[in-house]
Amino acid sequence: MTINVIEISVVIPVFNEDKTIKETCIRLRSILSKVVKNFEILVVDDGSTDDTVLVLKSLLEEIEELRVIKLHLNRGHMVAINVGLRHSRGKATAIIDADLQDPPDALVEMYELIESSASTRDPVFIVEAQRINRSTDTRFKRVTARLYYRFVRILTGIKITSNVADYKMMRREVVEVLSQVSE
Repeated sequence: MTINVIEISVVIPVFNEDKTIKETCIRLRSILSKVVKNFEILVVDDGSTDDTVLVLKSLLEEIEELRVIKLHLNRGHMVAINVGLRHSRGKATAIIDADLQDPPDALVEMYELIESSASTRDPVFIVEAQRINRSTDTRFKRVTARLYYRFVRILTGIKITSNVADYKMMRREVVEVLSQVSE
């Protein structure tokens, strides 16, 4: 009996993404199938009230690597991510939003960084994507993002790298530790 190890899990938290989720899943499948043999696309629906669940149900017939978890109530973006991490099975797990603002192609480079360092003395455990160009964001979004990072630095004394959101990939060890955190 051969057990197929999932090499990459991609967690996508969604809320009312019926217009974008199909394209996102199709693009991810196309990209991942060129890099690894076994992967999963894990969509966590955070209580959508539009047709997101119907779109996902139809995609289940097209994309065998797709898994869907439906939360009955809107619990929030971070809860959906946490649920996805707890259910992911990959040696590496990525988090990406469904709106395609973050380029799915970058997953290839993230995975290569993690894999190429696996047998070294100093393996890479987390790869975070940083947005270099925010020109597509509204002026309001750019200003509030800048204020947010400044506010966090003042309150906590911790310097957070700006323009780094949820788009990241992590090794299984990190996912296991995060899955043990209750809050």
